[in-house]
Amino acid sequence: MFEVRNCRFSHGEVLPLLCRVPHHTPAALPLIFTVLRRRHRAVSTLRRDAQILRWLYEWGHFQFSRDLDELIVAGEMPLVVDKLEQFAYWLRTGRVSAKVVGRIGKYKEHESADWLHPTSFNGYLQTVKLFLTWAADRYSSASAMKPLDQQILALKDRIRSNFDALYLSGTSVVKVKGLDKQDLHKILLMLHPSASQNPFRRNSRVRNWLIFRLFAEAGPPWRTIETQNYGYL
Repeated sequence: MFEVRNCRFSHGEVLPLLCRVPHHTPAALPLIFTVLRRRHRAVSTLRRDAQILRWLYEWGHFQFSRDLDELIVAGEMPLVVDKLEQFAYWLRTGRVSAKVVGRIGKYKEHESADWLHPTSFNGYLQTVKLFLTWAADRYSSASAMKPLDQQILALKDRIRSNFDALYLSGTSVVKVKGLDKQDLHKILLMLHPSASQNPFRRNSRVRNWLIFRLFAEAGPPWRTIETQNYGYL
């Protein structure tokens, strides 16, 4: 889908570029962004930037079924900004959406490499923030509701505030473990309204049971827990 390739000029300069496969055509916006804003950086930094933007573009393809170049140039940047929390989770958990479900509840020590260290994660987000802020300046479309300059400022403020909420504090990797099927089964049995060990007051049991079942069935947006029929629902 995307890969990072080195473009070597005749005078020896190397410029890492985000390219589409199999035709190896450069992604237009990352190319323009690199040339205008980042070309003075070291080659290793440019390669790192290109890899981070590769993850952004791959996520955009999965999320919107559209190329981010097309989406941004069409003035639909707010769609991307509204989904930044989903991108951050996808980025942090190994950048492979198909593996997220398998990792929930099955954390092992050797799998910690799949989770980005907070320092790396924050650095990656900063690169994406710089790219999206630049794109907002360059490709925001005019609106009858607001003057273009006000619209750009409002969008850039949304980008900054959304990223500020995503940055991680601390320097240690947080180990996240979901409930396995056995634990979930035990909790569901205990919270059933007719269970003798139910800790809640009798007039609150059905309500609390419904709340827990709703969370268990719906789960976070990236997964659904399959549960048995326990009488209600």
